Amino acid sequence: MGIYSQIKEQVSTREVAEHYGYKVNRNGMMRCLFHDDRNPSMKVDQNFICFGCQEKGDVIRFASKLFGLPAYEAAGKLIEDMGLTVSLENKPDVRPGIHKIAQLKRQDEARFRQTVDRVYNVYCDYFHLLNEWACCGKL
Repeated sequence: MGIYSQIKEQVSTREVAEHYGYKVNRNGMMRCLFHDDRNPSMKVDQNFICFGCQEKGDVIRFASKLFGLPAYEAAGKLIEDMGLTVSLENKPDVRPGIHKIAQLKRQDEARFRQTVDRVYNVYCDYFHLLNEWACCGKL
């Protein structure tokens, strides 16, 4: 059985919504999180459907849309946050975004250092040129 199937068997969309602090009324209705909603228009039970914006799906899609993550990363987040047990060895990395952010930060820092070095070298070249001109009386 796959990761997604195991998650869907263990937790419902309603449980996930309530776990993350969203109020679901006794009829399973809540305000939609995916559009400006003043009145409850989203039905949440095992799956979800919004009668306003027509967004629908399962618990994985709900978490994916809620946190802006790809499905596999949303599954990892659900496993960690909800304390689910998944029997596969290759379950999703829970926070791959952190590693990617750190990698991008290192790349940005490297580009910044290269730019600073280039600007410093140009500055030094001009400084030496101006000194030569000053010594030779060309200024």
